[in-house]
Amino acid sequence: LISSILGTAYAARYGPSMRIFTLGAVTVPIVFGSLWPTFVRIVQGTDRRWVDDAFRLGATAVLGVGAVISVVMISIGKNLLVGWVGTAGYPGAGVLDVLCVWFMINLWVQVVAYVLIGFGRTPLVMRWTLVEGAVNVGLSILLMRHIGLIGNAIGSASAGLCLAAIPLTFALRRSAGGEVKIPLRLLVATIVVTAITSGAAVGARHFVFPELGAISTVAFGFMCALATGAEFLIVAMPSTDRSMLLGQIRGLVPGLRGDGD
Repeated sequence: LISSILGTAYAARYGPSMRIFTLGAVTVPIVFGSLWPTFVRIVQGTDRRWVDDAFRLGATAVLGVGAVISVVMISIGKNLLVGWVGTAGYPGAGVLDVLCVWFMINLWVQVVAYVLIGFGRTPLVMRWTLVEGAVNVGLSILLMRHIGLIGNAIGSASAGLCLAAIPLTFALRRSAGGEVKIPLRLLVATIVVTAITSGAAVGARHFVFPELGAISTVAFGFMCALATGAEFLIVAMPSTDRSMLLGQIRGLVPGLRGDGD
């Protein structure tokens, strides 16, 4: 689509970034694949006590990983892409920022779709997916003709939000009958943490670390990932979930030490 409208050079700029975000989206089947037996029990009508907990914890894990990837891509994405495929593979800061928004929307859509399918609403998910895909193509073509490559990213993010994320979220709320709560705190915290941390990282790159070598770039990206993860853990997770997670981590440490001995 990009090649036919803008040319192959623009498609080459867009492809590497999409590969990274596509790889990041693998977290959804990894996390929710392990929770699938719980969602199967939804269809069978048995043992629904853990549905809301499984959904909340799974969504937290997926969005947390997504926030880390987004902040790293915003802060050092140019260095990563130029080092990987050269300057021809860098789409520009604006395109990269919008792709991060699309990436987070796509993660949420996949999370909600998994649970809706567990409730037996596969036809509904497919209908909205088809509508979103068709509008995405049409809107992206229109925007690319007027504003260039960033139009494709804006078209994808806009269609994903308006015709997938929002309607599927409302559908989940209706289908769950109160058994699955929409984690508004998690969604707001994800937006806040990602925006503030990426903004701080970009500011640090411009004013404190304007020139970074290969090793220092990796170190800076690692620090951004740690900061995002820590902020997300504190802001997005309820204290009960956070205590449970930290307790599990502390429980693993003695076992690892014992194995080492």
